Amino acid sequence: MLRIEHRCFEHPWSRQSFDAIITEKTFFSLGAFSQKTLAGYLIWSEAADELHILNIAVDPSFRNQGVASLLLEEVHQGAYKNGRRFSFLEVRESNESAQRVYERKGYRKVTKRLNYYEGDQEDAILMMAKLKKSKK
Repeated sequence: MLRIEHRCFEHPWSRQSFDAIITEKTFFSLGAFSQKTLAGYLIWSEAADELHILNIAVDPSFRNQGVASLLLEEVHQGAYKNGRRFSFLEVRESNESAQRVYERKGYRKVTKRLNYYEGDQEDAILMMAKLKKSKK
């Protein structure tokens, strides 16, 4: 996960952040694999009727193959079964390609969080989606 994190983000999560995710029982993660290679991952938490997407990354060599969409669909369905009805995430204002992926998954822009990201103080766009029962 760290390798993908550093390949994907200018300001990646630290090893300590990933260690906390692995050991803390309030955070969850899901990986997408191609054969035995990790193609991407999603990290989230759940509380009340909400799902919170904390981090999603797809290795550059696996982009534009639906990996992020697959991860989101799986997590959305599991969260819905757990009684969650809304999903929230923050995305960098400059990351328009990620915003388009989220919009295709039903997310809508709610507000802007000023100076949200450490380091460069870039603003974040808060996005929300209503979760629905799977059509499967």
